[in-house]
Amino acid sequence: MTDEEFLYAFEGATLPRTEWTHEAHVRMGYLSLCRMPLPEAIGYARERILAYNRAQGNFTGYHETITIAFLHHIAKRMRDNDEGKWESFRVAHAELIARGMEILLQNYTRDALFSHEARSAFLAPDIAPLPEAS
Repeated sequence: MTDEEFLYAFEGATLPRTEWTHEAHVRMGYLSLCRMPLPEAIGYARERILAYNRAQGNFTGYHETITIAFLHHIAKRMRDNDEGKWESFRVAHAELIARGMEILLQNYTRDALFSHEARSAFLAPDIAPLPEAS
């Protein structure tokens, strides 16, 4: 699936729920950051994930802190080394997909990251700061 097809399916909520994986979340974050600065990408990701989830009948799946924190990690890696192509980025930064939440546990304790507060509103890291936005 091309990037355009992927975003079209995601934005139209026609992407099958079984394909809305952690990797798909990272891909959406990467593609949004290719098109807009981090603050706008955060708003886009929040809005579109919530809309996608609602369309799929998932009313509890969104996590504000994980979404924002992962966008920071993606943006940092893009700033350090990015060719502007998802496939290249995916290969170069496979740890974002393979290690999933382990990446965020460098910034957050497990209790903080998986708290109710972190799910509903952005929670500042309690171990180490997130990568700089610019």
